[in-house]
Amino acid sequence: MTINDLGLAMNTYCAISRFLGLDVSVKEIIQHRLSEYMDLYKFGETSACDLIIALDKYGLTLPEETIQSDFAAVRKVMDRVKMMQTSVVDVGFSVRICNRMKKFGVDTVYDLARCSEVRIGRICDHNEDRFEQIVELLNEHGFHSIANKINKNRLL
Repeated sequence: MTINDLGLAMNTYCAISRFLGLDVSVKEIIQHRLSEYMDLYKFGETSACDLIIALDKYGLTLPEETIQSDFAAVRKVMDRVKMMQTSVVDVGFSVRICNRMKKFGVDTVYDLARCSEVRIGRICDHNEDRFEQIVELLNEHGFHSIANKINKNRLL
């Protein structure tokens, strides 16, 4: 398997490709600790979550951290990964919105975060009440960047 098979977001893909090469294998990717990736240019918490979740789909993980100072940043990322893997049903969306999300293949908060503005608009069916409910619940659970993305779409 290569990096192309992981289905990473563009920022994550580019950062890892700059670090390890274009056709790097997944075997090479999992030889590096998360803290090494976190030091890369344009590789932040969102990219870290993207990488961890993509590897997890194949039952793979990155090596354990060995330096104590790295633990705080890694722990923060792992907490965010847990939040991103939360089902949209568990966040508290209405049944109607959950059904619309399922229709568009959105099962977790991570899936919602990866949606384009157009797709979010289709999920909400450009219904102002649905936009408001999604934004309110996402803000309530700490997903402010996703909520801001949806708010921008509302203005279109």
